[in-house]
Amino acid sequence: MAIQVGGTTVINNSKQLVGITGADTTTKNALVAAGVGGGFVTQSSLTTIDNTHSSFTKPADGHNVKDDYQGSVPTSYQSGTVSSSYKVLSAPALTSGRIGYVSYYVNGTATNNRPGGYPGSTIAFAVYNSTNNNSYIIGIYGSWNNLTSFPYTFKTNSLAFIPGDKFEIWASDSYTWADANENLTFAANSCSVSAEWLQV
Repeated sequence: MAIQVGGTTVINNSKQLVGITGADTTTKNALVAAGVGGGFVTQSSLTTIDNTHSSFTKPADGHNVKDDYQGSVPTSYQSGTVSSSYKVLSAPALTSGRIGYVSYYVNGTATNNRPGGYPGSTIAFAVYNSTNNNSYIIGIYGSWNNLTSFPYTFKTNSLAFIPGDKFEIWASDSYTWADANENLTFAANSCSVSAEWLQV
């Protein structure tokens, strides 16, 4: 015999739950502990991880962080992290493992600083782990032959992050030679990192 609540069937004659619109935390925890369905996965709202940083002016020394940190996917790690002179923003380290989407936002100014054109800057969206000292680049913005335009937002695919991961924004020349740069600057607090976490 079906069971109804307020005239709505919640357990049908086949002994199936139907029409359940939610569950309290105690029930969810009990179901997860029992191995039922692996839990209830939801996605959080976009929340800001960090949007506080000092003003930044890209060094004009011909350095290219992409040459040193070529990994564009999490399987390509490099030891250490870039010099502080190339860091626009470095968010606080995660205290627990998370799965989700991370959005990087940059909004700066750029003017040509190379005779004959070809200004070019590399803006790298990276992850540095303060525990194991590994880093990798998730995405790159900018090219050698175009003035960098703003604002720009880069959103990752769904990725797994571990405790100690810090989301960073780096900026350098596109090529490793002198006079191949543009005047690239970011005002204080003009860039940010946000995330949408998957949660059980």
